[in-house]
Amino acid sequence: MAEYVSRILLEVDGQAIEDFKEVTEEAFEKYKKVELMNRTGHAEKTSRYGIKVTYVIPKDSTEFDWISLKNGRLTIDRQNGKRITFLNVHFIGKGEIRYSPDNEATYEVTLSAEERKEE
Repeated sequence: MAEYVSRILLEVDGQAIEDFKEVTEEAFEKYKKVELMNRTGHAEKTSRYGIKVTYVIPKDSTEFDWISLKNGRLTIDRQNGKRITFLNVHFIGKGEIRYSPDNEATYEVTLSAEERKEE
């Protein structure tokens, strides 16, 4: 049976945050259609990458200050030799806190990045 594992790490000013349950990469567009007189053309858009992470509130340490997040680096290590890195990550918004029966409190954080690299 195959094993599926990934590791999520956010680095901000030398501080590493690993308290994540899941991460979602939002869809992005590279080009947009431009209507011309006799045909449809395409114009390149400035790439903006959206990421949503489910943050687990730690029991034994202080909660990360999301509002101060500027120019962070988010790395998703698929642990199969492939890594996805988002650069210049900024905080956009924070969702509602959810409490689960297995004593876990989580909320969704929306982030934006200027660059995405696959290694």
